[in-house]
Amino acid sequence: MALVISSVTCALYIHWRPFERESDDNLAILTQVSLSFTLLAALLKKVHIDEDERYDSNIFGLALVFLNFVSIGMLIISQLSKTFFHLFEGLLGKKHSHQGSLIGMNEEETRDKEGFETTS
Repeated sequence: MALVISSVTCALYIHWRPFERESDDNLAILTQVSLSFTLLAALLKKVHIDEDERYDSNIFGLALVFLNFVSIGMLIISQLSKTFFHLFEGLLGKKHSHQGSLIGMNEEETRDKEGFETTS
C-alpha cells in the first residue's frame, strides 16, 4: 500500500509542481522517486526475489544507497549554488545609479539622462 501511495504522490508532484521554485519541485519529485524505489526494493526483499533470481545483492544495495543520497546531494548543491550566486552577484553585479529623483520623476528630468527611455 505504501508503494502505491508513494507512486501516486510522485505522479501528483510531477503533474502539478506545487512549489514556487522549480528546484523545490525537482527535489520533491526526486525524493518521491527514491522513496518509491526503496519501497519496491523492500517488497522484492520480502518476497525473497533475491534468493530466487540469484542476483548480486551488494550491487543492488549500493544502487539503493546511491539513489537515496542523490536527493541529499541535490539539496546541498542547490543551497551552495544559491550562496555562490548571491556572492558573485554582489561582487560582479552591475551597479545602477540614476541622477534624478524617483518621486515625481517626469519626462523633463529624464530626457537627456542615460538609462531612461521616454515614450511618445
